[in-house]
Amino acid sequence: MSLPSPLLNGLNVEEYKTEFLERFCLRTQFMEVEAGERIPVRFVLDNFNHAFYESVLGGKDNLFSVERASRMPLISTLLENSDSLRFFGKGDKRKGPNLRRCALIHEAYDFVLVLEFRLNKANQIAGRFITCYRMSEPQTLGLIRSNGEWNIHVLRDELNQG
Repeated sequence: MSLPSPLLNGLNVEEYKTEFLERFCLRTQFMEVEAGERIPVRFVLDNFNHAFYESVLGGKDNLFSVERASRMPLISTLLENSDSLRFFGKGDKRKGPNLRRCALIHEAYDFVLVLEFRLNKANQIAGRFITCYRMSEPQTLGLIRSNGEWNIHVLRDELNQG
């Protein structure tokens, strides 16, 4: 995958939050799938803290991460590129991978984007942004890969089952 435009640097927390709101929450986003098929993906401002803050010293999402926030443009890069690395989401040990989730990977920046899918009222697949993060541990990519390569057909079957 080609490298994206420069990362988003030099902003303060409120400016990053405004960028997230304007770039993702106020515009319809789409995940390119195959042969021109696109899935709408919804972003909500409530996910900003989970995506761009880190939990430190026993807290929950209590330290803003410029490292994460500067990678915000990679979200668009991953959504728009149907050839990006995509794997099913993390499930539990007993049930296996979560077939309703997709982890999109940008290896050059060790970046992960996590989406969750459902059927909307029109019985069409719709996505929702869950989080994004930098893979800080070398084994993270292997763990994500172990969930299996994401496939739109498997997702459709999963959603149609119920």
